[in-house]
Amino acid sequence: MLYKIIKSFLAPIIILVIHLIATYLNVYIMYPWFDIPMHFFGGAAVAFAFSSLVHLAKKENLWRSNRAIEFLFVVSLVALTAALWEFVEFSLETITQLELQGNITDTMSDFLLGMLGAPLGFLAGRSGAIQQSL
Repeated sequence: MLYKIIKSFLAPIIILVIHLIATYLNVYIMYPWFDIPMHFFGGAAVAFAFSSLVHLAKKENLWRSNRAIEFLFVVSLVALTAALWEFVEFSLETITQLELQGNITDTMSDFLLGMLGAPLGFLAGRSGAIQQSL
């Protein structure tokens, strides 16, 4: 079961690695639009992970609910993750004096894009073909 939990978080880990590489290579500076798909797919990846965990919990009889409750739960966890991400960016910006967040419009856009990606990740996490591989 631990292997399946770790496997569920592979998508967010991949997005994080892409983000770290892009930051190192100054991709966000050269291509400011790159931030948009990264936050969208970041939200989708996090939703995929949490949706997969809910599915695993249901298979183990640790969770019982309907799809609407699962969707609200997963989207809530994506919102929490996005808020924590933005808080970490703010903290790092304050400590390092690097410009990581831009302005409040950028921060709220990042948060919204992550939330917009959540339904895609939820549906992917619920996909039968993907669940078979977990």
